[in-house]
This record gives sequence, structure tokens and C-alpha cells, in this order.
Amino acid sequence: MSGLILQFAYNYTDENRARLSKMDDVRDMERFLKNQNTVEKFVVFAEKNGLKRRNLMIQKSYKLLERFVNSRIIYNILNEQAWTEYLNQDDPAIKETLKIFREGKAFPQSVPTTEGPIAKAFDYRGTHMHTGLMAHA
Repeated sequence: MSGLILQFAYNYTDENRARLSKMDDVRDMERFLKNQNTVEKFVVFAEKNGLKRRNLMIQKSYKLLERFVNSRIIYNILNEQAWTEYLNQDDPAIKETLKIFREGKAFPQSVPTTEGPIAKAFDYRGTHMHTGLMAHA
């Protein structure tokens, strides 16, 4: 594709900057872009720029195309943090990490002690004899 998505996103952002700039939240922009049919607009743009239209491939990768095209528009208007948030919103590792943080389990917890010592330390001092030999000149 050699940069067609980036070029499309730049053009789309430039043409719609007034409307897009009014949005300062990733969720608002995501909802707006989903209603704008950005994938079809990108496909038309790509076709005009020499990429053959393949409807079956577009259909199979529609969600991936939509996510990436919209992510680049979000990046152009908002910032890299918003772009990362948008791309990672469905990532299972990120979801699990956020769950752990919300549950307060992100940091080591102290282990409750039981009655008496858990393990007994062994005193090695008696097994290591110091002979006190010194070399004389």
C-alpha cells in the first residue's frame, strides 16, 4: 500500500479539520468516524491511486482497515496518547492489566504471618572455624 492509509488519513483530516477539532475525546471521535464510512472512502481513494479494489479482501479485513484508518485520523487530530488508547482498547493484555490495577493487585502484597516462625535459620558459625594462620616473613 506504500503509505496510502497515511496519505488518506492526512487528506481526510485536512478536509474535515473544523468538525474533527471540536472533539477532544477518543470515544467521541471514534463514534463520529464509525458513522463516516471511512473504509469505503479509503477504498475509493486507494483505487484512484492505483490499488486494485478487492471486495472479498476488504470484507475480510474490514475491522482491521477501519481501526487503522480511524487510528491515523485520531492521531492527526488528537495526539499519540489518544492514538495508542484507541488501538489498545480491545487488546486482551491491556484489558487484563487494567483489571489488575482496578482491583489493587498491581503491587506486591504482604503475606499474612502465621503463629511462630515459618522457617528456622541455621547458625553456621560453629561449622566454619577460623584458624587464624598468618604468614611470617
